[in-house]
Amino acid sequence: MSLTERIRGLIELTRPSNAMASGVLTFTGAFVADGGTVLTDGAAAGAAVATTILATGAGMAINDYFDRDIDRINNPERPIPRGAVAPRTVLAFSFVLFAIAGVLAFMLPMLATAIAVVNFVALVTYTELLK
Repeated sequence: MSLTERIRGLIELTRPSNAMASGVLTFTGAFVADGGTVLTDGAAAGAAVATTILATGAGMAINDYFDRDIDRINNPERPIPRGAVAPRTVLAFSFVLFAIAGVLAFMLPMLATAIAVVNFVALVTYTELLK
């Protein structure tokens, strides 16, 4: 596979439309929580949106990593089964996205950071152990 195909596969793994929809919902929540006025802390809202988008993308990618054997049969067009990206690359990619999201989460108020960390752990736990 070419570099372009590998990059396309990594982006595809994040399910961009789902990740962006999650980001929009986070922005909507920040807007509503702010009373519908101009956001008083645009940096925190931006960090929350970016954290959500990156964590959602990471979760989607790690889900495909753990489902790769099932996907070979049920979804052979996905990036791992079709050979666009190697499973170890997906694992590393997911880790990098989670790490960036984690750093951004620390720009948020402590409660929001704690919620983000709990969600990261729950997402990986669900994907690996409970599904």
